[in-house]
Amino acid sequence: MEADGAGQIPGRARQVMDERERQIILYLLHAASPVSIDTLLALSGSPAVKVLSLMDRLKKRKIVRENKGQLKGTYFVNSTHIASFVEKHMDEEETLRAMRGLAAFCTASPDDEREKILVLAKLYMKLGAGANGLAYIKKAAEILAQSEEAEKAVSHYDYLLKYFTENAPDASNAAYFLDSVLGKVSLLKHLMPIEEQVSLLTRAQEVAKGYKMWDSLARIKFTLGQLFQKAGQLGKAVRNIDDFWQISKKTGDPRMRKMAVLLTAEFLFLQGRMSEVIRRYEEVVGDLEEFGDDEVTLRALGNVGMAYVLTGRIARGMGMLHAMRVKADSLNLPQVSIFADVASALSLLDLRQVDEADANLERIYALPDDVTGPFILRTADRCKAYVCVTRGDYTGAWHHLKRSIEHSRYVGWKYVKGSWTFELLDALEKEGFLHDEMNYDGEVEGMLKWQDIHMKGVVYRYRALRAMERQQSISGVMSDLKNSEKYLKRSGAEIELARTRIVLGKTYLERGDIKRAQSYLKKAWIVFSKYDKNLFPRELVGIMPQEQKIELIMDRIISINESLGTIRDRSSFLEQMINVAIDFSMAMRGAFFTMEEGGEPRIIASRNLDPLFYKEEQFKLIRQIVTQVASDCMEAIVPASKEERGDLPEAALIRAGITSLICMPAKLGPHIHGYLYLDNRLGGGPFQNNLLPYVKVLCSQIGLGLSNLEEYDDIKDLKDHYQQEAIFYKREMVIANPPEAIIGKSEGIRHVIEQIKQVAPTDSSVLILGETGVGKELVAKAIHNSSERKDGPFIPANLATLPEELVASELFGHEKGAFTGASEQYKGRFDLANGGTIFLDEVGDLPPNVQVKLLRVLQEGVFERLGSSKPIRSNFRVIAATNKDLLSDVEKGVFRQDLYYRLNVFPIHVPPLRDRKEDIITLAHYFIEKFGRNMRKRIRRVPGEELKKLTEYHWPGNVRELEHFVERAVILSDGNRISFSGLERTNGDSISLQDPVSMSLADVEREHIEKVLNATHWKVSGPRGAAAILGLKRSTLRARMAKLGIHHTLPAVTRQ
Repeated sequence: MEADGAGQIPGRARQVMDERERQIILYLLHAASPVSIDTLLALSGSPAVKVLSLMDRLKKRKIVRENKGQLKGTYFVNSTHIASFVEKHMDEEETLRAMRGLAAFCTASPDDEREKILVLAKLYMKLGAGANGLAYIKKAAEILAQSEEAEKAVSHYDYLLKYFTENAPDASNAAYFLDSVLGKVSLLKHLMPIEEQVSLLTRAQEVAKGYKMWDSLARIKFTLGQLFQKAGQLGKAVRNIDDFWQISKKTGDPRMRKMAVLLTAEFLFLQGRMSEVIRRYEEVVGDLEEFGDDEVTLRALGNVGMAYVLTGRIARGMGMLHAMRVKADSLNLPQVSIFADVASALSLLDLRQVDEADANLERIYALPDDVTGPFILRTADRCKAYVCVTRGDYTGAWHHLKRSIEHSRYVGWKYVKGSWTFELLDALEKEGFLHDEMNYDGEVEGMLKWQDIHMKGVVYRYRALRAMERQQSISGVMSDLKNSEKYLKRSGAEIELARTRIVLGKTYLERGDIKRAQSYLKKAWIVFSKYDKNLFPRELVGIMPQEQKIELIMDRIISINESLGTIRDRSSFLEQMINVAIDFSMAMRGAFFTMEEGGEPRIIASRNLDPLFYKEEQFKLIRQIVTQVASDCMEAIVPASKEERGDLPEAALIRAGITSLICMPAKLGPHIHGYLYLDNRLGGGPFQNNLLPYVKVLCSQIGLGLSNLEEYDDIKDLKDHYQQEAIFYKREMVIANPPEAIIGKSEGIRHVIEQIKQVAPTDSSVLILGETGVGKELVAKAIHNSSERKDGPFIPANLATLPEELVASELFGHEKGAFTGASEQYKGRFDLANGGTIFLDEVGDLPPNVQVKLLRVLQEGVFERLGSSKPIRSNFRVIAATNKDLLSDVEKGVFRQDLYYRLNVFPIHVPPLRDRKEDIITLAHYFIEKFGRNMRKRIRRVPGEELKKLTEYHWPGNVRELEHFVERAVILSDGNRISFSGLERTNGDSISLQDPVSMSLADVEREHIEKVLNATHWKVSGPRGAAAILGLKRSTLRARMAKLGIHHTLPAVTRQ
């Protein structure tokens, strides 16, 4: 038969070819093309002369061809026609034998891991999976999915699922089955019928339960929840999301729990379980509240903020929504900013703050419709319709209601939370505007069928109000009101519960039951008096006792006082106190500060103060207030009376958006533990004067609680001091399978790994040589972790970053009083390295006076702390590293010759990245996977032209620069594919290295750093700053600049 016109195989091809020829062709067919002659020699076991002769015969017959390009000595089967013919006519047992031999060879081969996995997966899919095959096929599916080869990935997952249909999963392979199910569903979620996905996931669920594989079960439950929500089966969706939450609690992983809270917030919110949203969030929020940097997390926080408002913690909720919008603006996330405006408008309408809600709506309407989208506009138009009704504009309200219904019809979802919807429909219908699709009675009937217990409670109240208007049976009215109270209690929706209790109070009052009426109205008053007394009907205020609010505050303070003896965690205690202070003061933000030894305030715990705000001018003013309170030992109140105004910068505070504040010391006796800070009372008014005594009581409780904790903390700190110190240093050096952690297959890196294996078992000193960023510390850690000292500490010391006058103190330690500022004894790095390894990075920067001391330590293993003559003996191994030519420094007299020979017992040279370009792609894939996993991004495809950019760049900052560059690229990627932009600019002549034939090493370094600085306009930090381009830490670059005398000289300005 003809083979692409390139060669012919006779009809009796098998008889024409001898056994060795058939074997070679089978290897070529099933190995990763092209196949090298070395591989064929190893597989066949035949002498090289015979194999080469055989290949020549096959080439002449045009059955195989040799690559004539860069990979000379590698071979292909000449065409797909020949390949398919040979596969069809070869003896099956002969084919299987060749494939088994190839599988064994590939398994033992050190070749590229990715290609090896793909080849082995292909082989095992033909040979039969077996224990080893399952792992390779699953890994291959994941690789293909990441490379955007979805169809191939799905075929691998289908193979595995077919295997597990015929062979029930067991403990050894259940993980492969579960990953295959989740992998296939993830790839085909928009193409695969929902019922098929549910069936597959349900089977996986049983397997995960059976083998107690909780992480997989959590992912399955969440995926099922998403599918049921998509199918409109809200009840099933919520049950699965609830299961997801319970599993996340069971695992005990804090990050998983926090993510579970945020992912389930929307489900719980739609179900109306407001108090549950808050409870779960506060379990995981931590001491310093951070709002996340991605759209999904921030939008989830919007639901949490609205839940806070509905549960009556209004200042907390509105403060969270405001902080969420500020964060979204700073991160340039416009859709999150829009969502924050909608959430704020909804919350403000729940509080009947119409003008404030309208301000948020106007920001939305200022944007084009295609930016906001129909889902947002359906809610915005519904809100705007209510705003119009309150202003008597019924025509405008009708217009916006119809627009909202049109948008709802388009998105297939008309549901909008808010009791004000019934007031809107009631007002329009009384003016003659009745819509067939959305009307009062229809919404009552429809919402009672929903799973939302919050809106169900609201609906029962409005059904009772409509029944009272129609003078229907009072028993039916009372039944509906009791149901409303029941559901709103379960929801935790304090605002709506208070409204229901007002209706109940009025109803009992009309029936002459004063005692019950007062009981309900008092409960409603407690809620509304904290925020806005105008929400409470004026005609009912007369029956309310004035001390009710005071009772509320005192109840909270007493409950805290009762728990003081059981609190053992400062963070949770301060979180509780700030929450209480915000709730009864109605402050929108709160924090607790302590004063550092240098007189600088430090924030310990906060609410609605994201760390992003810490660099703003507003926060500088807050720090100024705290500093002043600490200096004067007096509270600060804004606005203050004329007599008490003093030096408070009220005008600057108002300009910065702080209209009111309280800052008060928390003390017990003469000892001040810190400072409680509250600002911006909700509504914009000042804090009430009668509130201050209760804030003082709260501060006294904080002082008492922290005093109780102080001794406990001191004892705990003393106990944990050395243990934590050891954990810190061990964490610095832990690498599993250290030589394997060094990525690369180039000859240079193979040589480095071989040297590591040679020197690690010894105690000899090692000198690691190489440019900045090549990974010298990684080599040092690998040596340590492969040595007999691996269970001891690994103590790094970067000598380039230490001021010259502190080097001796850092290395050898000092006694209390040894010099100014030495307030306590300090263990040096050599002391800490006892039983382990000390790593002296940038040893070429060691000052001459310290070189003498170091030489003695290396010779005798003995040293003295500064301020002491007592010798200390330490058993350590020394590994040093430098990017300098130490031998040249020895010749110049800059570095001691005897110290050089003491360190240079076993030198290891780590080659720069530009000399091992074949490792760049492997390293890039490793970093993409690492950062993609950390950022929860699944980079599916890396185009070849993007990888080419990496290999063509010269990487002056070596591996560290590549790592930072890939990290930035992953941050900027859309989660599916990645591109490497920016190298073109940094690869130009402006920062390219010239040939420094006649220059010293310092001059070369100085010139290169200056060129990079000029190219970045002397920007040192940031993602495009000089430090990032050079692959250095900012502090390291600044130290180098100071050492090399690099200063920014501003150009002279010529005046005309």
